[in-house]
Amino acid sequence: MDWHTGDHVVHPKHGAGVVRGQQALTTNGETRDYYLIDMLTTHSTIYVDRFAVADGQPRAAITVEHLPAVIALLASKPHMLPFSAVERKACYTSV
Repeated sequence: MDWHTGDHVVHPKHGAGVVRGQQALTTNGETRDYYLIDMLTTHSTIYVDRFAVADGQPRAAITVEHLPAVIALLASKPHMLPFSAVERKACYTSV
């Protein structure tokens, strides 16, 4: 997924943030593209490799359209998650 300036995202370790742009950085002779993300709670900027986005970090922040489904899920009876990581992911990506 490609993020654009102004997109709201959630990083698994750093929390909520806003994409402020992209920048190419060279380290050890290798140039890679990074997203610059302003973190809302720490008032800092992190650099996230564009290829890390494919691994789910960061992910899109929830939109208003998704709120009814999330509220219904939270209000529902708890259940055991499947043992398989693939099956667990299917449980929460369907929301």
